[in-house]
Amino acid sequence: MAQDIKAYLNSLGWSPANGKFWETLSRDRPRIAFLAPTMDTIPSPAGNAIYCLVERLVERLGAGTIAMAIGPGSAAAKETPIRDRLLYYNHSLKPSLVFRLLPYRVKKLVFGTSAPELRKYGRSAGAVLRAMQMQGVVVEDTPILVSALASTTGPNVKRVLHQHNNAPTGMPSCHWRKVCRCLQGIVFVAQKTQQEAVQRHGEFGVPSRVIYNGVDLSRYSPVKCASPALGLREQLGIAPDCCVLLFVGRLLPGKGVAESAEAFNRAGVSKSRMLIVGDPEIQSYRDDAYLRRLKTAAENSAGRIHLVGQVAQAELPKWYAASDAVIVPSLGAEGLPKIITEALAMGKPVLASDRGGSWELLREGQNGWLIPNPSDLEAMARLIKAVLSDRPALLNLSPGILDRDRPFMSEERMVKEFADTLADWCAGDNPAR
Repeated sequence: MAQDIKAYLNSLGWSPANGKFWETLSRDRPRIAFLAPTMDTIPSPAGNAIYCLVERLVERLGAGTIAMAIGPGSAAAKETPIRDRLLYYNHSLKPSLVFRLLPYRVKKLVFGTSAPELRKYGRSAGAVLRAMQMQGVVVEDTPILVSALASTTGPNVKRVLHQHNNAPTGMPSCHWRKVCRCLQGIVFVAQKTQQEAVQRHGEFGVPSRVIYNGVDLSRYSPVKCASPALGLREQLGIAPDCCVLLFVGRLLPGKGVAESAEAFNRAGVSKSRMLIVGDPEIQSYRDDAYLRRLKTAAENSAGRIHLVGQVAQAELPKWYAASDAVIVPSLGAEGLPKIITEALAMGKPVLASDRGGSWELLREGQNGWLIPNPSDLEAMARLIKAVLSDRPALLNLSPGILDRDRPFMSEERMVKEFADTLADWCAGDNPAR
């Protein structure tokens, strides 16, 4: 039987990240699968928020779960705590000539997505879940995969959509309603994205709830990171009384990083530095002109802007600890930026635009400041100047953030809420038990 399953999965393009997957399958029969989007892999080399979250949920929920994702480009990428419970899809998802020639609007109207070739991934995953007799599947952030997957899972595999960004608002209503008819429920990461979907399409016809993302507070510990943070500041030549503004994220136009760097320069706060953590070799949605704009801003900063490059997830907490404030100047759509969750867990106030659920966690002047329009460099420069010019006032905010906000950022809370939701909607045992 095991050999039959192996051969069948292989014929569909799936292979385990580790040979121990089959031992795990026979010892601890999984009941719930998490299907990752197609943009990246697990573990994400660039620390993409959705993929990191899937990895942590599967790790914390335990033996009753597996993850499914696009295969990595190298064996080294497979080093992850969930490698014994991880399936990779290895077939190509390049669009056919017909799909490449179809206009964007036609594809959205006919298929509900600008990338109809991704349905192949969903249908294949559905066949795997049916063959493995899975109880349920959580489809991450890609509504179009739900209906594709439903066509091959059969009625016994329950389906939940975990929606991070505002993708539902970009779908024609007929396609969104089709997705909802295939679901047992929808988990949103913020109230705003949930409300936007209702406003766009009307009531879903299935249960929905909001589960805010969380982080591992044992890793994001200001106390543990205090000494490494001091060492990091010394290594970068940052004086003890210097105010540090931190950006963490993908170096893309939608993230507003170049705008924030230019605004930082315009602010001209003498005792200040800006640390920009992000991969300059980013490939997905890469914009070379935008990267040159960011590099120019750094070159014009007289050494006050540090383009740090990519930082491993395990090393990120000390970078937060080394900063005094964090900036999230998003111009594009967001769900709930994990940078805000991580910053608050470390007791750091946040300058953020109003995108997605950001301001469901922030309060003006207490743990954050609103950036009304990140494209308005002069206004953002004035805000940065006001915040960074008074470091003592900035530091005084930290105790309140640690007291009020840090506990709610807990990964424990998130995992428990997710486990209870899956037990309810998938009508089976709690996968964390």
